[in-house]
Amino acid sequence: MPFDQLVEALQPERDTSRTPLFQVMFNVQDYSQLPEMPGLALSLVKIDTKTAQFDLTVSIDITHEAVAASFEYNTDLFDATTITKMLRHFENLLSAIAAHPQARLSNLPLLSEADRQELLEFSTNKFQIPHSQPEQCIHQLFEAQVERTPNAVAVVFENQSLTYTELNQRSNQLAHYLRNLGVKPEVLVGICIERSLEMVIGLLAILKAGGAYLPLDPAYPKERLALMLKDAQVPVLLTSSAQLDTIPEHQSQIICLDTDWQTIAENSQDNPTHQTQLENIAYLIYTSGSTGIPKGVMIQHCSLSSYINAACIEFALKSSDRILQFTSISFDVAAEEIFSCLVQGATLILRTDKMLSSILEFLYQCNNLGLTVLDLPTSFWHQLTDELSIGNLVLPSTIRLVLIGGEKAEPSRLKIWQQQVGEQVRLVNCYGPTETTISATVCDLSELPAIKPVGWELPIGKPVQNIQTYVLDSSLQLVPVGVPGELYIGGLNTARGYLNRADLTAEKFIPNPYNTEPGARLYRTGDLVRYRLDGNIEFLGRIDHQVKIRGFRIELGEIEAMLNQHSDVQESVVMEREDVSGNKRLVAYIVPGKRHVNLLSEQENQQKDQIELWPSVGEYPVYDEFLYYAMTNDQRRNNSYKFAINQLVKDKVVVEIGTGKDAILSRFCVEAGAKKVYAIEIGEEAYRQAEANINNLGLSGTITLIHGDATQVNLPEFADVCVSEIMGTIAGSEGVTVILNDARRFLKQDSVMIPFKGVTKIAPACLPDELLDNPRFTELTAYYTEQVFEEVGYPFDLRLCIKKFPQSNIISNNVENFENLDFTKIVAPEYCHEVKFHY
Repeated sequence: MPFDQLVEALQPERDTSRTPLFQVMFNVQDYSQLPEMPGLALSLVKIDTKTAQFDLTVSIDITHEAVAASFEYNTDLFDATTITKMLRHFENLLSAIAAHPQARLSNLPLLSEADRQELLEFSTNKFQIPHSQPEQCIHQLFEAQVERTPNAVAVVFENQSLTYTELNQRSNQLAHYLRNLGVKPEVLVGICIERSLEMVIGLLAILKAGGAYLPLDPAYPKERLALMLKDAQVPVLLTSSAQLDTIPEHQSQIICLDTDWQTIAENSQDNPTHQTQLENIAYLIYTSGSTGIPKGVMIQHCSLSSYINAACIEFALKSSDRILQFTSISFDVAAEEIFSCLVQGATLILRTDKMLSSILEFLYQCNNLGLTVLDLPTSFWHQLTDELSIGNLVLPSTIRLVLIGGEKAEPSRLKIWQQQVGEQVRLVNCYGPTETTISATVCDLSELPAIKPVGWELPIGKPVQNIQTYVLDSSLQLVPVGVPGELYIGGLNTARGYLNRADLTAEKFIPNPYNTEPGARLYRTGDLVRYRLDGNIEFLGRIDHQVKIRGFRIELGEIEAMLNQHSDVQESVVMEREDVSGNKRLVAYIVPGKRHVNLLSEQENQQKDQIELWPSVGEYPVYDEFLYYAMTNDQRRNNSYKFAINQLVKDKVVVEIGTGKDAILSRFCVEAGAKKVYAIEIGEEAYRQAEANINNLGLSGTITLIHGDATQVNLPEFADVCVSEIMGTIAGSEGVTVILNDARRFLKQDSVMIPFKGVTKIAPACLPDELLDNPRFTELTAYYTEQVFEEVGYPFDLRLCIKKFPQSNIISNNVENFENLDFTKIVAPEYCHEVKFHY
């Protein structure tokens, strides 16, 4: 069927940016039987129109002489080099079909031998160092460094520090103690402890004793910690007395590194004899699993030493560096921060929780501590970059290297970074699943051009030492440059496999068809990537249902599996979504179980017309999650605010009076494009929660939170718009008008108030019979009544509200305005008001 007829028949929605139906055309024209015309000789003439009707058209022209193929393409989307490669691959495929007509199409090669060799060259580090195979374990490399710099400061936490000699001696004492408890190669030792000097001592001691460490973040839910301890069956668990209550039930022997240290210190300070082989496990780290059960990844000493050696070279680490330990030890990046520092004689600075209270505090501490190297989650780097720009902040001059990783880095943030920081700091994008030991590829973003083509993504780089990367199709064939495929990673740094999961290990770690060495394997990452022309790898997304949010690797199937266990959930789907500020979050959709559906229907029928008696809680500070949610999710109320805000605040400075813990209106203003929002909150707890929410959403650059009475605080600049919801909480002209009248001192001339007015209606009514017969609160409303009484200190006759009040119970013929407040001008306080009703 001709294309024009197909379009006419289907009537697709038109879009001037693209052709209807599809954007790629494969067109076969048979000119072998040209019509005969007396006295004329006909021949085929191709006309170059200089324009492309489709994004890409592949034309096959059949004539008496030959079958010819040509590509017509949109130069906004493709360059000549890419099209030339496509033509060559198409030619290779046609040749293979002619040579092997019985073969399956998926088994035929697209690549020439030259293409294949180019991809195999891309798969390894071009600057591979000869004899880069590790010969010693990490703790041996540390001990060698102790000999070189015994008095240098090794680790600092707050006002405490240890020299290399002191750190070595204390970890030796603990290592001997662990040996006496039976710790040896292949024995797992748990460590569940807060960030401290003891944390570093514990990690080194476990390795020195010959064991492998299992990091357990005390902040993890008890259920997850319990699953990890049950699966790993660790005989010994290192912790501190402060964390004893956070650890779930287990069979391990507990050692508290604070209260038990006197006993531990009785052991020798000398290095224990080495029992560990490079093939032994160094650590076990759990990652998400699609079944709902975390899976433990076993990393060997050879892999850890190989990567740490590569990192020290790649990042040019030296003894004068001061390196921040930022990440939880339950992430493998913590091993990079700690061990790459300690084998180079540098100083490890342990992060405090206070450093994360704000970006300003973080930068202040970085400068105060003289940090030179930062290893940050990409999400935190995004936030840091935004704050540098919005707040016109400066990165401390001591910082020379910033490593980022854990999730996709946004090109827009790199542009801001280049503008704010320039070339003074080396910025490296790191990529790597836990199964390939910390980072498998790196890309120096500092070397990228400032101007990139549209649709360009930040590459994840090229393989590090002792790593091979392959982009393969479903048949494990190499895919051409620019073509998406699954990333497979091989080399010395790949994990041994999953603890107690031989089936999953066999599924995810497969023989390497491109390496003839005995036992060579590939790890299938599940990541969709492609090679760029320069050999850099570009990350495109996930093939499976795994995502990364704020550095956490999350298996969506794991969450779905947990939701589906609930008796009222029949089925669930979990998705990754981005909010307006660009932050990723998880959203779950459920199909309720039959019991829950029947229960809901029954309740709805009962409550459809049921009148509810509520205490008026507006004037009392008794808000909780439920009440605040109910108020801020009132769609009719919010839609009226959104409509006004969307019309009036774009590129404007806004002040919000009484922002509340969720800063709802301030967030509406940011979504609508406000340049700056000043949010004032008088309540201590509401202010604290609002601050946490704003920081978590990455909005602290746009929303400035101010704690205090709106009638007493000041703003650093005049605002264009004032928004507030206090009409809903302190209704009454004697309350709200005082505050909003005073708020005009924040505003420029010709400013706007949202809401513009507030109207309260009044009418005489008789109470419904059902309330007179049974005047009682529901369980929920009774709870809030008690909260009000508790807040005041005694029970009293409080003002009541009737929800679903029947209109038929209004006994007058008219309804009058009780208050009609016009906020477009100064409102005179009104303490009495006369109304007349007609019957």
